[in-house]
Amino acid sequence: SNTSSTSMYAADRPLYIGMAPSTSTTAFHGWIDEFRMSTTARYSSSFTPSTTPFQNDADTFILLHMDGTDGSTTFRDDNGTY
Repeated sequence: SNTSSTSMYAADRPLYIGMAPSTSTTAFHGWIDEFRMSTTARYSSSFTPSTTPFQNDADTFILLHMDGTDGSTTFRDDNGTY
């Protein structure tokens, strides 16, 4: 869990999910099943995590279900907008 008010996007740099780009010592050790990047805040107070796959909506920028095989590194963006 992390909160940051800094810009996460830079057009000239790749997006890393699960680790800091500058070092492998901060890598996330575990599984990521659902990843959604939104154009608006989804949760601003306590919440109960979803047990079902995220659904696409007007505020979804990237939606990855990551239901592939273990070790997969390529995932289809399921937000419906190209």
